Amino acid sequence: MDRRQKEKEGSVYLYSGTVKYCLEQSMKMMRSTELTKLNYLQNSEDMNTSLKQQLYVVRSSFGAVNNTLADAEYNESLLKEEINRVTKYMNTLKSENNEK
Repeated sequence: MDRRQKEKEGSVYLYSGTVKYCLEQSMKMMRSTELTKLNYLQNSEDMNTSLKQQLYVVRSSFGAVNNTLADAEYNESLLKEEINRVTKYMNTLKSENNEK
């Protein structure tokens, strides 16, 4: 084998080694990208779950506030009715005392 043929075979070997290295690096990057995608999906699911839980808490809080306001409105109307009854009763007592 002459020198040129050895150099040619060496460069082919070097070229195939470079291609092999590039392919290995590409595979590592693809695996890394897949793991990143899986982590992203997992984090997205975790974030989605967290957001759903937070939304549930907010909805529950609004529901409690709504119930409290409804109860307060009911209590206010009930209190007005009872105060009116007491006022009427006191007026009747007052009028009875004035008649005597």
